[in-house]
Amino acid sequence: MAKQKSKGAGRSSTKRTPTKPTPEQPPAGYPPPDVERVMADHESSGLRPELLIAQQRLNEILFDAKNWEMAHAGKRPGMVGPTNFLGSYIGTKRIGGRSTGKWALVVMVRRKVRDERRVPAGAMIPKRIVVEYAGKSYIVPVDVVEVGQTGTRDNWNDDVDLLEGFNVFENPALCGTTISPTTGPALSGTFGAVVTNANNDRFILSNNHVLAGVRGTFGGTKTGLPDGTPIGHPGQRDLTDDHPNQLTVGTLTKVVPLILLSPGSGPSPGVINTVDAAIAKTDMNGLDYEFHGVGGEEEILGQPGVPTNNMLVKKAGRTTGFTEGRVTGIHAQHGPIGYNAVNPNTGQLISAEAFFSDVFVIEGTDPGRPFSWFGDSGSVIRAQDDGRGVGLLFAGSSSGPFGASSVTFAIPIKTVFAAFGLTQFVNFLTPT
Repeated sequence: MAKQKSKGAGRSSTKRTPTKPTPEQPPAGYPPPDVERVMADHESSGLRPELLIAQQRLNEILFDAKNWEMAHAGKRPGMVGPTNFLGSYIGTKRIGGRSTGKWALVVMVRRKVRDERRVPAGAMIPKRIVVEYAGKSYIVPVDVVEVGQTGTRDNWNDDVDLLEGFNVFENPALCGTTISPTTGPALSGTFGAVVTNANNDRFILSNNHVLAGVRGTFGGTKTGLPDGTPIGHPGQRDLTDDHPNQLTVGTLTKVVPLILLSPGSGPSPGVINTVDAAIAKTDMNGLDYEFHGVGGEEEILGQPGVPTNNMLVKKAGRTTGFTEGRVTGIHAQHGPIGYNAVNPNTGQLISAEAFFSDVFVIEGTDPGRPFSWFGDSGSVIRAQDDGRGVGLLFAGSSSGPFGASSVTFAIPIKTVFAAFGLTQFVNFLTPT
């Protein structure tokens, strides 16, 4: 998530303006998954189709009009309601915080409640879901995890301290360092990687909300920065007396627009995002294609990989530096995620929300240290075993102090490559 002083599509369905949910009328919920497509995207992950069907059945239960009305009517002080639900993903069942290794549908909530008397009827999450697929019945176990507040990893929080991050001026700058537009709100995110297309053009890869000021649509308002916006290093937030000016390293070239909603909206077909990404063309002036690593630079394989459950991963980011983690969930449906979008007419920030589908979940493996934090948006997630890029970090949440129990959300890198017609990451083997 990008780091910003002021708080604030790849594949997506045809846009539709949703009706804001009321105590009597729930949001429509997430659309049914395209089981064959998702299974093909995750063919090496071990994903099973009955898990996807159970995920959709959960949405039908929680966004059922009768259950929704019952949950609101029965909510009393001290109880949680339907808005406690933040989404779900395909992961493994945990006991005592440890994975059992058995597949489960994992439900994300703001606050986990162990006393069922504090959950009104209609908002209760089932312990298991029975589904039919290909003429067979399956019992899919359901687990619940607390993830706390969620949002992009932007740096509007002025209390953020750096954890061995890469926020200083470098020439050339390695992947994982600080970057931002040279105009617009003072922010800093992460220079993810250098990528290329069939024409052998070079591009900086990062998030929409890092490079483009959250370009998208908010009601009838177009948001974000225009193509041609200069991109500089270090990010505006990281300018110092020693380096008071940014070095222009690229030009904003293409953005996947986001569908943004007013706070309090819910997920509905037609307003679900799958990509938060942008690219900026570069002549490599002041940049390097190598990554910050432990004790030196690291390479990345040219071809992208697929995130799989339990995969060990790593990333280099502006705020937390080099961190390691584990993929704990795939095909996540999640929201709301808070965004601060630039209104190009006024220069002011618009507070908005977005919902996502088919992203994946990462948790850090270093106790007490988050895998990511504010300012790490745009980092490329790489597999620990071979360095292959598998995802683009864009959001996260925390249920503990300074992210001690935080989770990170990333977009499968093949989805990002498809959105821009990219062919590979640039490395020492890439033709010049």
